[in-house]
Amino acid sequence: MSGHPIGMPSSAQAIRIAVFLPSDFEDRPTGGMLTAVKNFLKSTRGYPFSITLFGLCWKPDEKVGGVYSRNIHGATYPFIPLCRLTEMEVNGHRPLVPLRAKMFWSCLLNRRLVSERSFDVLYFHAPELFPLMPAQNADIVYHAHGTEEWGAQYSRYRMCRTSAFQRLYRVMINRIGACADQFVCIDRECYNVYRARWPARAQDIHLVWGAVDTEVFKPAVSDVRARTRAGYGVSDSTGVLLFVGRLTQLKGVHLIVDAVARLRRANHNLVLWVIGNGEEEAALRKQIDAAGLEAGIRLLGRVAHESLPELYNSADLTIVASEQESLCFTILESLACGTPVVSTRVGVAPHVIQDGRSGILLKARTVEELVRSIEAGLALPRDSRQAALEAAGALNNSSNSICELIMTRGRIKQAAGSRNHRRNQDGHGAEI
Repeated sequence: MSGHPIGMPSSAQAIRIAVFLPSDFEDRPTGGMLTAVKNFLKSTRGYPFSITLFGLCWKPDEKVGGVYSRNIHGATYPFIPLCRLTEMEVNGHRPLVPLRAKMFWSCLLNRRLVSERSFDVLYFHAPELFPLMPAQNADIVYHAHGTEEWGAQYSRYRMCRTSAFQRLYRVMINRIGACADQFVCIDRECYNVYRARWPARAQDIHLVWGAVDTEVFKPAVSDVRARTRAGYGVSDSTGVLLFVGRLTQLKGVHLIVDAVARLRRANHNLVLWVIGNGEEEAALRKQIDAAGLEAGIRLLGRVAHESLPELYNSADLTIVASEQESLCFTILESLACGTPVVSTRVGVAPHVIQDGRSGILLKARTVEELVRSIEAGLALPRDSRQAALEAAGALNNSSNSICELIMTRGRIKQAAGSRNHRRNQDGHGAEI
């Protein structure tokens, strides 16, 4: 098996990279981290990288420590699971033991799966992977997908929201910062937080905005919109709102449902498509039934990532009502398809949504403000789709920046290794 992109021959000078992500590297769990890593892997075409993937497994025929393969964007990579989850856990439902805790413990137990292999660069994407970081010979690049502490602050588990746990969690994030040779931030808030916290390391902290694959997320021909809407029984004159994300309180789907109920009572001809699953699914179904919205809201469940563009293209607006986000790839994916976004002021939203052109920024996270903003979004001028495309295109080169950073670190590591090898040889020669 080869971790080289197609067309890139194996070479002794290839930079050996281990990529770590709490995912199966296919489609579970869904989220922005997996999107970012897949975009990075696609951007490695033409670079002399030999890549091995480390993550989690849930399929019956895969086990921790086994060597399998993953095909991503036409290239095949070795894949080694560090942790095993059940299908229920990987599908987004809240398990008894937090997934991050389970991944942390499994990484602690299985460090040898990394240390027994030789790499030039270790590329990490989540704080629960920290047990793999200390005492490594390779250079470490850590990619922070938002200010990491908010993961504890907004956790689904009450214990994780306690001040004692948050202090402990902050200590771990500081240890990650100390272990990482380079620290990459996916948004401006994250970048500002860590540069202020570690001023002596400022030159090692980089702001690299996330971006989407515009070969996949792009405007579709008109018949895609008509065909997709017809498939869901929606006429061209009906306004289509779209939500994409986990079904949790943090994402605010319940607020969007209430806003849609008010809009439909006010005789607005619109429907809401909800894509995703999660712990709030049963509660949302009850909310929809109680409001008599069965005809106006479709819970579509988990949708394959490659199928999302046709849904974005078929919608009039994408709605983001999150209380907190790191970047929020949903916003960028929608804009890249030319679909305006109504969003709270989270993640990348204030930086790419031109209020009144490529979308609407909410002034408050309330049902009333959602109603006002959706009405304003549906009334956006015709050129709003072009404005959305321009906004998404502004961040397109981020994955290449990561490749260049890793290329530099890998060459430095290889050069240091060559110097040490020559030093050892010289020492042995003198001793003989």
